[in-house]
Amino acid sequence: MQSRLRLAFDRTRLGRAVRVALLVGTALALINHYDAIFTFTFDERVVWKIGLTYLVPFLVSLHGQCTDAAFSQRGAYGPRCS
Repeated sequence: MQSRLRLAFDRTRLGRAVRVALLVGTALALINHYDAIFTFTFDERVVWKIGLTYLVPFLVSLHGQCTDAAFSQRGAYGPRCS
């Protein structure tokens, strides 16, 4: 568990996850909440939805990176195809 946390808090992985969240989250927020964004009609519910729209890609990206790093460290992938 501690090694997973160490992998998750690596600056490179966090930076990459933030960039993914900003790119994917912005695209999804514009697609899903364009009416509230362009009319500036934000209520508490819309703010939570937009926050989750950014949080989910961040967590998915970070989880994928950590899982890949953990498998790579254990050599669980085996030989790579060329």
